[in-house]
Amino acid sequence: MKTVKYNSESNAQFLDWAIHELWLKNDLQLARKLKMTSAHMSWIRSGKSPVGAIMIARLHSLLPNVSIKELVERSKYAQHT
Repeated sequence: MKTVKYNSESNAQFLDWAIHELWLKNDLQLARKLKMTSAHMSWIRSGKSPVGAIMIARLHSLLPNVSIKELVERSKYAQHT
């Protein structure tokens, strides 16, 4: 079984952007806002897990002025190495 590694630098940039947009201080606060575990946030930041559709949908509900299309585009750069 091949292990997929997502671009951790781009994932980190995407998470940092979301934290900034929501006026939060860290991944733990973002995880709580998105109703995700801090472990999952860590997996995304380290490139072990992708930015998924549920995260995009939850971010859109918190940032209604940012379109889903824009969130997907921002997250696409976080998906590929």
